[in-house]
Amino acid sequence: MHRSRLTILVDVLKTTMKSKKGKKKTGIMQDANLNSRQATKYLHLLLANGLLNPDSKERYRPTQKGLELVHTLEALNLKLR
Repeated sequence: MHRSRLTILVDVLKTTMKSKKGKKKTGIMQDANLNSRQATKYLHLLLANGLLNPDSKERYRPTQKGLELVHTLEALNLKLR
């Protein structure tokens, strides 16, 4: 089954929310079931839109905007069930 672009973006954001320290690219790849090329593509998209922040140790953490997006989409998903 193919996931939508939005589903993958939310999966990546949720993955980065699992750890207070953030997640490295390899951890994101494993948790979100992405290959390296896909992970790079989605990380760039999230960074460009201010939804993720990188740190000096190559870890990614969601921004407040990213957290709000995940919570909004989860609430919408619950209402549509």
